[in-house]
Amino acid sequence: GGGQKPWRQKGTGNARAGSIRSPLWKGGGKAHGPVLRSFKFKIQKKVRRLALRVALSARMREGKLWVVRSARLTDHKTQTYAAMHARFGWSHTLFVTEPDMDQNFRLATRNVDNLDVRAPAGCTVYGILRRRELVLTEGAVHHLHKLLLRYEPKQH
Repeated sequence: GGGQKPWRQKGTGNARAGSIRSPLWKGGGKAHGPVLRSFKFKIQKKVRRLALRVALSARMREGKLWVVRSARLTDHKTQTYAAMHARFGWSHTLFVTEPDMDQNFRLATRNVDNLDVRAPAGCTVYGILRRRELVLTEGAVHHLHKLLLRYEPKQH
């Protein structure tokens, strides 16, 4: 609404008004209301990879990076994972597994507080720095090696 002038410009004694939707009027619009826009900016792939390498090496320097052989569990009970979690003394953990994650591991870890489980492709700088400990499987290390250094590591 508010398309028509509420009264003529001159001769009424009222202040001039062009619309009943003016911000000055009760029920009127908002004077500098929100504008939908994107604040997104693009970071070069090289810089993104470098940031990930820096974050990984920071966890390594702090002694908060573990490499485990695999993320396979015998059953899908959270209790099974919680026992392993407690044995190593992990509290706020990012667990990076192989891209084809074990179904039992996925089910056992989905309800654990302060634990993020990611595939290597979903591993971000924020995700690494957000959690105190970083646990990688050997498959994830191989995949991150390919992703960050852009060549296949030698098999031992």
